[in-house]
Formats: sequence, structure tokens, C-alpha cells
Amino acid sequence: MYLRYISLILSNDIEPDTVACYIFKCHVRFICNFMSKAVRKYKYETDGTYNMISIVAGGSFEPCQGSNDYIEVSVPFVPERYQAVKGTDDVGYYLELLTEGFKIASQFKGIPMSLFENILEDFKNAGYKNKFKIKSHLIKGLNIKATIEGRFTTNDFSLHFSAYSISPKRLLCEGIVARSQPDEIIFQHCFKDITADKEWLYIMDFIPKALIRIRIADLKKGLLYYEPAECPYCQPNLQEAFNQTIKNISYTGTNLEKDLR
Repeated sequence: MYLRYISLILSNDIEPDTVACYIFKCHVRFICNFMSKAVRKYKYETDGTYNMISIVAGGSFEPCQGSNDYIEVSVPFVPERYQAVKGTDDVGYYLELLTEGFKIASQFKGIPMSLFENILEDFKNAGYKNKFKIKSHLIKGLNIKATIEGRFTTNDFSLHFSAYSISPKRLLCEGIVARSQPDEIIFQHCFKDITADKEWLYIMDFIPKALIRIRIADLKKGLLYYEPAECPYCQPNLQEAFNQTIKNISYTGTNLEKDLR
């Protein structure tokens, strides 16, 4: 069993309000998501009892072994420092919490601290940002290459689309075509591929079905026109689920805490 997941959450002992705990989780998920993906490339083999480290800010317990393949450690939490950086690009306090948790986990399970130092360095080298290319697609006969990239921040997830002329290589247009609140549960299965017909590019999910379509004729003019794809379902329950997905990836909020309450 390999170490695959790193999590940072807020203890209910500090904040009994479940919405406040979820807001904290959302603000730090872009870091935990990056580090969870980064740690996998090091293929650290655990003792077979866990594949996740859960760091609990404000917890008041000794390091322990969870019953569902995780270990849990608690670290001190200073609410004032969190309030000062909440919703900003300042990741310093979050990294302090993670580093302290890594030290405790290292002592508890004998995990080399160098492993955690490596993933912290990976995050630093990425500019403390979580960006990842999802897919590129060559539009045959039109000399255009389309790309979608995920950008996961403390306040949202956005799907960036760009179209380039191949020869000569130049940017034709770019922009955000989908946006959600910053939680992988919302967006992680929504964007996998790009397909096309004569009129539209389609951004496909994992099923696969189209969620967004982009007009090809406008790309040649340097314009980006997109809209939700047509619902492919006839059954009311599936239509409702599809419409909810479109709503989830059409987030327009600017204040996460206000939007979640």
C-alpha cells in the first residue's frame, strides 16, 4: 500500500459549525490536492495499514491509526492567523500547519521527513499554484489546436480554454469556460476530453457526455463562444442531475463564505 492522500481539516473542537469547517476545507483543498498527486510519484510504501495522512488543525488528541486506511494527527491552530489569510493567495499559514503535521506523522510512523520536504518543494516550484493540463485536441483541417487546463485555487476551480493557430503558432482566443467552488467532489469527474463535429467542440466528462460546447467558427475569428451542451437524457431524474451539474460548474460567486451560508 502506497501513500496517496494528504488532507488538512479543521477540528470540530475548534469550530463546531460544520459550514465553517467545510469553508476551511475548501480554502485548503487546492494545496492538499496538489500534494496528494505529488506524493504518489515518490511511491512511498507504507506498512500496509494506511494510504492517507489526515492533519487536523486544532485537534487535541495523540497521533492515532484510523480504521479506514488513514493516520490522523493534530496540530495547534491559531484562528486569528487563519482569518488573516482566508480567501487570499497567502498560503504560508496553511503550509506551516501541514509541515507541523508532517513532522508528527514522521515521528509516529517513521516516514522520512525528506518525503514531505520533497512535496513541499514541488509546490514551491509550481509557484504555490495548482494548475494541470487536462486535454488538447487538434481540429482537423482547420490548423487549430484547442487545450483545456484546470486551475484550482483557494477560492474556486476554473477550466481555462485556449485555441492556437498551429502554423504560424499564435494564440487565437482564451478564457474561462467553467467554474466551480473549490472542492474536487464537484468538478473531478466533469472534464476529461475534447471531441468535435463540424460546428462545435465538446468538453466531455468521464461518462462520457458533453457538458460544454464551443463554436468552432468563432475560434477562427479569435472569438470564444461557449454554452452548456444539450441535455442527452429523457428521464426526469437524469435531466435533473445533468442540470445540477451544469449549475455546479457555472459558479459565479465572489465570496465563498457568503455563498455557502
